[in-house]
Amino acid sequence: MSFWTGLYRWAVSLRVRLVMLLSLALLPLGAIAVIQTVTVIGDAEELEERDLIARTLNAVRTEHAVLRRAYGAADGLGVMALTLGAEDPACSRAMSTFVDTEAAFVFAGFISLDGVMRCSSVSDEIDFSDYATWKAFIENPGPAVTVNNNGAASGQSVVVASVDVRDATGALIGALSVSVPHDLTDELLGASEDVPYLALVDQYGRILSASTGVETADRFERLGLVPNEIPDIVRGQSVRYEQPDGSRAMAAIVPVIDDRIYVVGLWESDQMSYGPTVLGWVVPAFPILMYLATLVIAILAVERLILRHLVRLGKTMRNFSPDRPALSRVDLRGAPTEIRQMAAQYNALINAIIADRAMLETSIAEKDLLLREVHHRVKNNLQLIASIMNMQIRTVADGTAKSVLRRVQDRVISLSSLHKAIYAGSSLKTVRADHLLEELVRHSLSTGLTHRAGVKTDVSLAQLDIDPDQAVPLALLANELVTNAVKNVGRPPADPAHIGVSLMTEGLNVTLSVENTLGPKVLDELGQDGTGLGARLIDAFVGQLGATSQITSDDGHYRCTVSFTALEVPETEDACDGGNMPVAKAS
Repeated sequence: MSFWTGLYRWAVSLRVRLVMLLSLALLPLGAIAVIQTVTVIGDAEELEERDLIARTLNAVRTEHAVLRRAYGAADGLGVMALTLGAEDPACSRAMSTFVDTEAAFVFAGFISLDGVMRCSSVSDEIDFSDYATWKAFIENPGPAVTVNNNGAASGQSVVVASVDVRDATGALIGALSVSVPHDLTDELLGASEDVPYLALVDQYGRILSASTGVETADRFERLGLVPNEIPDIVRGQSVRYEQPDGSRAMAAIVPVIDDRIYVVGLWESDQMSYGPTVLGWVVPAFPILMYLATLVIAILAVERLILRHLVRLGKTMRNFSPDRPALSRVDLRGAPTEIRQMAAQYNALINAIIADRAMLETSIAEKDLLLREVHHRVKNNLQLIASIMNMQIRTVADGTAKSVLRRVQDRVISLSSLHKAIYAGSSLKTVRADHLLEELVRHSLSTGLTHRAGVKTDVSLAQLDIDPDQAVPLALLANELVTNAVKNVGRPPADPAHIGVSLMTEGLNVTLSVENTLGPKVLDELGQDGTGLGARLIDAFVGQLGATSQITSDDGHYRCTVSFTALEVPETEDACDGGNMPVAKAS
């Protein structure tokens, strides 16, 4: 069986078809389960993001209030500075009074357009015209928050909230800045125990303040959060990250003051409310695993309840043998009722086949016995006729008539031997041609020749099982050829007289050859004569066999060779004489 044939048989097998049907039947349920699981996971993640954003905002509510107060104070002090004028000492006194009464602020001052601060909570004038932050403000005036690690006025690290100051016509006249100490903002951010890492950043991603200082900044930089301009698309949203150690993290980015100040909270997996459990990563695949488990259970159930019983029934049917009835029956106890009914019907069929076979064998045996009896009776009748003819031969005085009767008697004996070979053989379908011809040839030679004739005989016969319809003309043909050889055998001048008979086979091709030596006839010396009927009978028997004949005469030998094709016959169990090896016998 070729590979493709085996593959096709496997593909169209009941087992494969059931797997396909069960897969299709369970597929909608599996798909619904997967969709629902994905939806639940998505809702959980969205809820987690909203919760973390809310918790982040809640963690910086105090910082948010401080920055709002700083912007509000800057707006109010800017109006005061515009009203009093930067040159008025009352402006500086108002700034100092504000800083002294507000513990959250360490500096307040107004910067004119020339970049010089003349009105501030400190008495000295300060020139900011060369400062990069002032130049950036002049190019893009408006509210802003910056970080100064060494404040020129306060002398400490501060977070500076600045607003633009304009006159009644809207013309820019300067900026009012209020400074909040960095220590205060960091302390306020670090006071939150809920969020591990918090930072205030501007719209360019520059850190203004951090809950744990350098550690928070380092973590934000490793994840690429800062410095990085915060796009509009992520404001008020969350961004998920995978940290270098493989753990999960999420950054919540929420605006605190318009689009200028943002709070960024970094949450690690153990701080997330809906973080993955030990089996969290298996949850998305759980419906698929359930689908596969259900499919496997269904297949095993079909295999256990149906397929294994059908396979056993089919195997028993393939191995059925009438000679082993006990092994040909199947016992499917424990199988479903329908399959047990199939097994019972099969066993009933086996019983019927075995019973019919027994009856058929009995009938065949009876017919075989009757046919053997018929052939036996025919053989006895022919022998009786031959005996009567022998008695008649003894009463005939004429030599010619006696020779004719003896030839007829030989032909009757040939037919008798044929029937004997049929009923004595192991099968009525075939006849052992070599055994039959040996008996006929020996009889013809013994009756036609005497010891005083001095004729040497050589008989070589290969084993041949032949159809009875061909055995009849073959036996009669061999009898005629041997009889003619006996009549015409001659005695060569230097060698003894010789008669040879051979039967050779090659597959279904059979060759019968009878030869005798040439010279003065031996039978003439014995005073015998023939009738000439044998030649016509030989032609008739050759025609019945569908054979071809060839006569040669050379080297002092006369040879008649007949070739034909044997009918195919079934092999018999008694053919044990060595195949086509010749059985050679000589007198």
